[in-house]
Amino acid sequence: MNNIVIILIIFLMLSGCGKPDDTTEREIAVETSYILMSRGNCQGAIDILNSVTQSNTDAKFLQAKSLAYACRAGYSTVKLFGSDLGEFASAPSFINGFVNFSTSSLRVEVDDNNFNDLQEAIDILLYAGGIKATQQPTSARRAQFFSKADLGEIDAQLTYMIMVQLGMYFRYYGNVDAAGTKGQGGASNECLLSYDFADAKAIIAASPSGSCNNVIDVGHADLMNGTAVEIERACRGAVLFNQLFDVFIGVINAAGSDLLGGGWTTDIQAAKGLAALGGLGLLDELSYSDCVADATAGTDNELEVYFAGVFEQGFK
Repeated sequence: MNNIVIILIIFLMLSGCGKPDDTTEREIAVETSYILMSRGNCQGAIDILNSVTQSNTDAKFLQAKSLAYACRAGYSTVKLFGSDLGEFASAPSFINGFVNFSTSSLRVEVDDNNFNDLQEAIDILLYAGGIKATQQPTSARRAQFFSKADLGEIDAQLTYMIMVQLGMYFRYYGNVDAAGTKGQGGASNECLLSYDFADAKAIIAASPSGSCNNVIDVGHADLMNGTAVEIERACRGAVLFNQLFDVFIGVINAAGSDLLGGGWTTDIQAAKGLAALGGLGLLDELSYSDCVADATAGTDNELEVYFAGVFEQGFK
């Protein structure tokens, strides 16, 4: 009953006596959704935002809708800044910082509702402005549709959500123990993938990384289909990592190098250096659908080299 009263009060405040137009309806929905989310009613927030005329250029509406799906996934900016970002200070490598976030254990299965909801939240903002799934959802492309201030807020929200999503991704596929150490959990995999391509095996042989220190070590069962890579699941990780670089650099430039505490800027630059090991076109791929289409039409060799050169090296 309280939620209904709140909605009616906001509706009357914003719309006056006349029938509200689409913009006003969205404003009402946004204000109401934040109240509902503050009370833990994430589904109610989603429902109210989906009940009005949609817009792919209304920044405040898109941010609220994204947060509503993230809320249902268990995402919390308060947790992220309150404790989770501090994990990077003691993590043995960049990716291990993500793995030890308090929200990383929310994903418990390959087709997980929390992971899927947070991906929906991310995609709402990635493709804001009406960017097509087959286009590169770069910050520069979103800048064509939004003010500098709105773009900054969108990219900051994306940065935080992608970091949390990567935490769930790597904790699930990395077979970690309680401390977040790769390959030490209850599953059988020492590596993320099983490597068959010569160039990928050469990287593992030359630079053993934690438990993934032998070319015969196996990958996670849900990332492999026999000896072949599960392309869609592997592409999700690679593209998320690339998307983080795209949005994060702009965010730290706008907010200052101390945005997330000591060590973060150093870590992100180190990760960029690791990414350069691959020398692949995949390093610049931000479109999930393009990654899947290219790997399906060709081979999974690029994915193997990417995982061996970037993820295995950056995940201890």
